Amino acid sequence: MGLDFITDCSNLHLTSIPTLIPSNTTRLLLSGNEFETIFNNSFKNLHALIFLDLNNCKTSRLEKFAFVGLHNLRVLLLNNEQKSGWDDLVVDSEISLPFQQTLKELDIAGNKICSPGTYYLSSFVTRISSLTSLKLNLCPGISLDNKFSNLKILEILTFIVDGYGENLLPNGMFTALKAVLYIIDTDRFSFGGQQR
Repeated sequence: MGLDFITDCSNLHLTSIPTLIPSNTTRLLLSGNEFETIFNNSFKNLHALIFLDLNNCKTSRLEKFAFVGLHNLRVLLLNNEQKSGWDDLVVDSEISLPFQQTLKELDIAGNKICSPGTYYLSSFVTRISSLTSLKLNLCPGISLDNKFSNLKILEILTFIVDGYGENLLPNGMFTALKAVLYIIDTDRFSFGGQQR
């Protein structure tokens, strides 16, 4: 196993992805910055990257080819509220999502499955068939209708909900999944899990 090379640029109030990140970086920590947009080719020379933390970066938009070059990525933490860009990512996904076969853990909990971009966000998720852990938000009354049923090796599925956890999932909604399901209710600060 190779060496782990960590580049930590978190909480530096950066407004764009640094351009001089060492190409041998395996873990890139960028959380707590102010990237309004993640631009095309922001990571194109970071082929060794396996862990990318973009949590809490005030990101509202992802450009179509933002993730080009990340063929070995295994963990993507993108806990922001992207308002646009999901539709671009699912078009030409062979290029725009190079980690479709390698990504294991995806945290997009800041993005609620209920907005106008819901279809594209769920399409983004379902294209990554290698996922074993997925974390995201749901809005009251949303029906997923087995949208994630193709995630055959998913082990952990976590929903963040706001005050309606016990009514979240009708029986049979996730019949195709074998994942352990966690529901975190932020209004009641409760946490529940069950084997599906």
